[in-house]
Order: sequence, then C-alpha cells, then structure tokens
Amino acid sequence: MINEISKEEIKDLCNLLKKRILEKEEKFKINKFKDDEIINFLLKELLSQERKAPSNILKYIDLENISFENQDITFIDFKDTNAKIDPQTIHEKDLQNTKLSGDFEGKSFDGTYIYGTDFSNAKNVHINPQNIKYKKIINSNVKGVDFDNNSFEGVEIENTNLEDSLNCELNNTKYYKYKKKILELTNNSK
Repeated sequence: MINEISKEEIKDLCNLLKKRILEKEEKFKINKFKDDEIINFLLKELLSQERKAPSNILKYIDLENISFENQDITFIDFKDTNAKIDPQTIHEKDLQNTKLSGDFEGKSFDGTYIYGTDFSNAKNVHINPQNIKYKKIINSNVKGVDFDNNSFEGVEIENTNLEDSLNCELNNTKYYKYKKKILELTNNSK
C-alpha cells in the first residue's frame, strides 16, 4: 500500500497531520489511523522533513508503539514524548544532539555515539564509558546517568554536564581532556 502513495500525496498527508496536531490542545491520538505501517512511514517522512525541530509536533503524537529501528534520530528532541527508543537499533547507533526522554531500563548504550546528547529527561540510563563510540563524551548533558564501571581511562570528556551522575569520579586521574567547569561539577557527583 505504501508503494502506491506518490511523493506529493506523502507531502499532503504530512502537512495535514502537522495541521491536525497543532490544532489540538490535548495529545493527538495517532491510533485513529488503522495501518501502523502508514503511521510509521508518515512519521519517518515528518522526521526527515523537520530534522532539527519537530519537538513541537512530536509531543502531541503517541509514539509508544512507533518503531525507530534503523531511523536517523539525530538532532531530534524527544522531550515530553513517550517514544520507546532502543539505542542498539537506531541508525548507526547515533544519538548525536538528541534529547532523550523516557525509561531506558535494560537498554544498552554500547557502541553509541553520544556527542551532544541530552540525557537529563531520561531515566535508568547506564553507560559504560569504555564501550561508547570513539570513547568521547563531548557537549553532552549526562545528568543522572549511571556510569556502570567508573572506568574513564582514555575517555575524552569536554563541555559536559556531569551533575548528579553516579559512579563518576574523575579526580586522581591523568587520562582526560577536560575543562575546569567539568572538574568542579564532578566534585558534586555521587
């Protein structure tokens, strides 16, 4: 059925969807549509069109049953959404400049790229710094993240908010590039 829809029809459907969402005060229930495949397709089309700022629309869509498998979610703000994202299945495990929200209990961040990622609205995030892509935590907000093994040897940390992070003791080490502000924040870490 998706193959029968022209690009012009897709654009018209996306515009109609955006218009209907923005007109609603309460959460727009996307499940009024019967075909999950069409909903997934339209959402992916919407994300690709609105790459940098779809959060004003996303917060009105029930994303709980939407698959983000192989989807590029970089630069997307999922704050105030109920999206269920598995970092292992998104496109290239890339969370660059993504604002995450929701519960990540049991989800692995091994191999993920977290440059500029904001975890401040996410819960139960456990990251082993030795297993992240490029061993870099730069321009990120990792407030509340539990760094599982507290092994930051060789990990580059820069311009990152480590406030309220767990198992994050950077004192007494020689392996980091960091700015003074980061060191001050880590003194308050648990």
